[in-house]
Amino acid sequence: GYIVDTEKQCQNEGYTITSCSLPSYPSGQCPYNDKYFAKCVEDRPRACNETGFTETQCPAGMVVDTTCSYDANYKKCKCNPCAGYDYTYAQATAQGYVTDGSCQSCSKTKYKRKENPCSGYTTCECGGEVGSAVCYSGSTQKFRSCKTCDPCAGYYECGGTWQYCEGTTCSADSTKCSTFCESDHFPYSCGSDYGACYGDYRNGYCSVECEYLGSSSSGGDEDNETSNFSPYTYSCCTGVCNDYSYCIENGGTNCSGANAACTAAGGTITFLSCSCLLDRCPIRGGSGGVGNFRCE
Repeated sequence: GYIVDTEKQCQNEGYTITSCSLPSYPSGQCPYNDKYFAKCVEDRPRACNETGFTETQCPAGMVVDTTCSYDANYKKCKCNPCAGYDYTYAQATAQGYVTDGSCQSCSKTKYKRKENPCSGYTTCECGGEVGSAVCYSGSTQKFRSCKTCDPCAGYYECGGTWQYCEGTTCSADSTKCSTFCESDHFPYSCGSDYGACYGDYRNGYCSVECEYLGSSSSGGDEDNETSNFSPYTYSCCTGVCNDYSYCIENGGTNCSGANAACTAAGGTITFLSCSCLLDRCPIRGGSGGVGNFRCE
């Protein structure tokens, strides 16, 4: 029997197209052989869709990734990267911060943040009043109301009767001192039998022993010269050398030595501030000589 060559028959009747270049597609199929077409027809939307460019408008949370080269109305979309929106809601509203705009990235919301301005609050140099409302701006703590700063912060209390400031007093409160104050700075009495206080003086008391001016027997020692008078402090021993005290100068010995000398001499130890005549007159009833000074 006779066999029809469909390829030739299609070609003979003008169906010569078997493929087309995008964005065109074969059109007018040959009735004898479905591999042959009459012509190529441009179909840009189809070409875009078949190459993945299916969107003409990106949905919320998405932005254009690329545009179809055959038809710019067709696009591929991607999640909005939301550049600069780097925080979750929890991070954006952490202590000290508030949100500063939001951005949708597909199904997620991203946020910017800024330091809480804390309107109506202020930074307090010395902290807030007790019970004051608090607000954080970033890491800075602010208060609705501030407490009054202590003008003498870092100073020591020095307002006691027997205290004395050896440093600098606070200009806002003279009872406050830059150095620690002793609780008993004035241990020595300076009554009527005592002379001037050569240390710090307050209300009849001195920070150092006062010069003792108590009565003594001159016993006719007319040769004592007041020009030799020396207002230094002495440890004195009474009951030695008849009516006179046996004095040992502090500058020449320590207290224990003075006490021992007094006891050895058969006297009674008293802690007085003596005034001595630094001459070489013999002590009445005593041995006399250099170093044995008479208390006046």
